[in-house]
Amino acid sequence: MKIRLDLTRFCIETACRRRHNRAIGAYFSDPPNGERLAKEIELLGRALEEIDFGALRRDHQALCGGRSGEILLGQDGSRLILWIDGQIVSPPTK
Repeated sequence: MKIRLDLTRFCIETACRRRHNRAIGAYFSDPPNGERLAKEIELLGRALEEIDFGALRRDHQALCGGRSGEILLGQDGSRLILWIDGQIVSPPTK
């Protein structure tokens, strides 16, 4: 699963947190999409717990917010991965 993050108004950490909260709300109000939303909640929750967002923003200015472009969050096995405009990035962990 890959999740597209919108960084036009927020940094990556805030975008993940807001998307996570919206997915939790939708999970209870949209039962037909429950399985997909559960996977999204799990992936975003894991990212929020494990990624060192301060270091990530220092290393990648594109993740500080205020930009359009393709930012995707996903995983390869047990490893979290980000795609910044098609380039794979392994985020630093806490």
